[in-house]
Amino acid sequence: VESSTGENEIIIVPGANAKLFPSDVQSAEDTIKGCSVLSTVLEISHNTALEALKLGRKHGLTTILNAAPAVSNLDKELLENTDILILNETEAEIISGVTGDYRITSTKLQELGCTNIVVTLGAQGAVLIPKDAEPILIPVAKVEKVVDTTGAGDAFVGSVAYLLATQKSMPLKEVVKKACSLASYTVTRKGTQSSYPPRSQVLHLL
Repeated sequence: VESSTGENEIIIVPGANAKLFPSDVQSAEDTIKGCSVLSTVLEISHNTALEALKLGRKHGLTTILNAAPAVSNLDKELLENTDILILNETEAEIISGVTGDYRITSTKLQELGCTNIVVTLGAQGAVLIPKDAEPILIPVAKVEKVVDTTGAGDAFVGSVAYLLATQKSMPLKEVVKKACSLASYTVTRKGTQSSYPPRSQVLHLL
């Protein structure tokens, strides 16, 4: 963590992630079909992530892909089975294969099969790009003292999944707005999981 800004650089050590296989997802089908939201990432095998997304679609779940770490030439099937793609600006450029702001990258991503796209913008909040609609910029209140941004992205994705699962009538724009506020809360504390507050402390943000 860079102490003056709270920004971070992360080294990924796959560890147990490399031991999660499509067969493990298949064995959890009974659990998955009882859920309303499925969220996965690219830190696990892409085949495993795809199996999860397909099972989610099969059983009518809302599927979320947090496209990190991003890779070029990502299997289009991953995107086609995703209801909400969440990624940052750099990841959007890598996966889309084009350089530019979210307007440029999201157009290409939608051509590749994406529907709803959420591009996180750090301190500027996020932008929601719905299918067949204009982008919606969602600003976030300024954080006066940023301590550690590690884990803020995961907090954002987790908040989106939680809100979709528990407040089904909430518009996606409002879900993203609340997730931005919850993620901002975590950057005022040091660490990743240790920065995540208990639900009782953030009821005002839900």
